[in-house]
Amino acid sequence: MSLSHQELRTLVLYNKKTGIFTSLVGRRGLSKGKIMGHHNKTLGYVEIGVKRKSYLAHRLAWFYVYGVWPKEIDHRNNDRSDNRLLNLREVNSSENKWNAKRRIDNRSGYKGIYRHQNGWRARVSAKGLTHEIGVFLNIEDAYKARCMAVKKLHGEFARTA
Repeated sequence: MSLSHQELRTLVLYNKKTGIFTSLVGRRGLSKGKIMGHHNKTLGYVEIGVKRKSYLAHRLAWFYVYGVWPKEIDHRNNDRSDNRLLNLREVNSSENKWNAKRRIDNRSGYKGIYRHQNGWRARVSAKGLTHEIGVFLNIEDAYKARCMAVKKLHGEFARTA
């Protein structure tokens, strides 16, 4: 049996301004009024146990406020533990990737910039297509050109670093 919206609101209180959940009822290991959740250091997300099931706090916050489970949620500031409502937005898979941080295995130091022969190639992916921005002699020029393209193609989800 899944958690209903009404049931959630009788068990926990979500503060939209702080992103913190508190217990409305006492139960084993958690007294009424206590802050709920723990930080999963591996994933970076806050997890909250409700009715013997673990939920990601950002998804639970969305469900608490809007009464529907989101498909995907993006943390605007990329802090996975910041579950204030103003930091959360429902997104599709592409938008969520656009706002992702630079990959840890990135060698250039810039998102979307790759070594190419004697220069640097800049590219951006959007709506299933890879847009080749060009090849530049220095990395700073490649980065500037990519930043302009990202802002145009990704809009509010643009993340250049």
